[in-house]
Amino acid sequence: MSGPFLIRRLRSEQLFVDETYAFRIIDPETLEEFEPDYSATGLVDVNPEGGAASVRCAEECQFITVTAETWDGPPAVETDGWDDVAEVSVRWNSHAMEVGESDPEESGELPEIIISGPGTYRIRVSGRNRDYPAWADLGEEYLVQAWPAGMAPTVVHKSTSELAAGLRGGG
Repeated sequence: MSGPFLIRRLRSEQLFVDETYAFRIIDPETLEEFEPDYSATGLVDVNPEGGAASVRCAEECQFITVTAETWDGPPAVETDGWDDVAEVSVRWNSHAMEVGESDPEESGELPEIIISGPGTYRIRVSGRNRDYPAWADLGEEYLVQAWPAGMAPTVVHKSTSELAAGLRGGG
């Protein structure tokens, strides 16, 4: 038997980014709030207490495209066609990850990614069209991949956008 295997994929072409310039991956049982710090990746940060991650976008008050996937193990790292790709670890308390607006109280019904249960997970985020004029002309797009894994250091697989460089302190 080989792997890893894709378990589920959800795609939203109408995820709204509010005035925080971000969208969240939220544990629906805990609804953890935190102040993200994107300086390590220029793209994604996780709540050190667990139960939440935040993805920094280029522009506020716009709709973006997000594809969310759950895997049974780490999918191959694909950097072609993406501006930025980073991977983080997070502790999770429930059987679902909800992808939506930065304020979980205002998000209402959110797309749910069903996961194998409480534990630790890796989340890989890939983003494209994060710099102007690409985000205005083509629209921002993100891929969020999650799978069960032990805690591991943050990894930046690719970082080419000006936005990521600025958030990481390099521009």
